[in-house]
Amino acid sequence: KLWFGGESGLFQYAGGKLIDMTAKKDLPSANVSSLLQGPDGSTWVATMGGVVRFDSAGSSRLDPFHGFCQRRAERLYRARDDAIWFSNAIDAPGAYRYNGMNWDRIGSEDGLLNDQVHGIAETSDGTIWFATSEGLSRLKGETVVNFTEHDGLGARIVYDIYADSDDVLWCATDQGVLRFDTK
Repeated sequence: KLWFGGESGLFQYAGGKLIDMTAKKDLPSANVSSLLQGPDGSTWVATMGGVVRFDSAGSSRLDPFHGFCQRRAERLYRARDDAIWFSNAIDAPGAYRYNGMNWDRIGSEDGLLNDQVHGIAETSDGTIWFATSEGLSRLKGETVVNFTEHDGLGARIVYDIYADSDDVLWCATDQGVLRFDTK
């Protein structure tokens, strides 16, 4: 089975057919912004109206952390430790981490460049990277280090990031696609 999401809803491709799952999964919004598979095989869906997790037993909206899961969600990211990271650059500032039991939040007060987190990635050493409206922020353990144009980033706004197998970050920015070597 393949899952697809977009402005028109949630779809599943199975048995040679594309099935509209938007109403069947009781989504808070038909505008799907991100999908991922959880560590237990569940499917997580970020929509403009909140986050839903569903498995073979059905769907459930997440208990909110400061209202986050009842708001628009832009990105979902599953880390190597199986924690699920959420971000929303507008309605819920910062980034949120859910480990299956507890919620944590990281934001500008913790050292991020700002609270507009557009994307999340992880390098092979477990370092979490955040794409923000002012550059990149790196979370290694409890320490945050920031990278901006002044550090050679090459752009101010980073909209999304992807870490490849060589720990190079590929950044979608306001200046185009940039390569950022993390080593």
